[in-house]
Amino acid sequence: MDFVTGKSEIIVKLPITTPTGKIRVKRYLCEFESDPVACVSHVIEQSDYLEWQISYDTETLQEDSVLEDVILQKPDGVRYGCELIRLLVEGRRSSLISTTEFSELRQFVESSMESGIEENEKIKKMKQDKESIAQQLGYVRYTLQVPDYLLDRSSYSVEIKIMHKQRAVGNQSMVFVNIPVQQCRTLNGQPLVGRQADSKELVEWVINKKNYGVIIDTIKAFCIASLRHKHDIQEIFKCLK
Repeated sequence: MDFVTGKSEIIVKLPITTPTGKIRVKRYLCEFESDPVACVSHVIEQSDYLEWQISYDTETLQEDSVLEDVILQKPDGVRYGCELIRLLVEGRRSSLISTTEFSELRQFVESSMESGIEENEKIKKMKQDKESIAQQLGYVRYTLQVPDYLLDRSSYSVEIKIMHKQRAVGNQSMVFVNIPVQQCRTLNGQPLVGRQADSKELVEWVINKKNYGVIIDTIKAFCIASLRHKHDIQEIFKCLK
């Protein structure tokens, strides 16, 4: 994530040509289901959106958004604040987030919580009768009922997804910021919708007085997503003035 802080705004540069990355363009298949779009070979549509699996810490000091003085001592090693925490710091610095709002957010972060979404939710396996060629070979069809939480604002949304852990037992909660492509602007002034993306193209997303709530909403999303995330955010806030 590359960013520039201006007067009462933060300009974030995001890639749109990484369909398998943590920042990617997605397209709705129905009301709640969507798929990644390879924008270099497919025309960008009006209803597409940018899905950002946003982070609050990193193990490397090489990232553009890293905060070297925000240090987390975790079981798997030292990590540093980045991305979301950088937006929070820049939001305070540019006066987007007031002292009162920051104080209220700190109170929310420091409040106690017995369990979060990750601890309370389960991915359910449900048998479903449907004729198919596989049934002829004795297969039984099942579907997974996966919890998904969505906070929908006028210019962005914040999503909490529950997924199976890839290298461990159990589930994990993941937080995403969804940005309509209409809210993004190109670096060369060309329209974004109605064309294929250039190779390694970046777009700018401006966080200002109209949408700065995305920073606060996303911090809160991590806090309710799991006890693990909440503890990390609490430790991060101890490093913030």
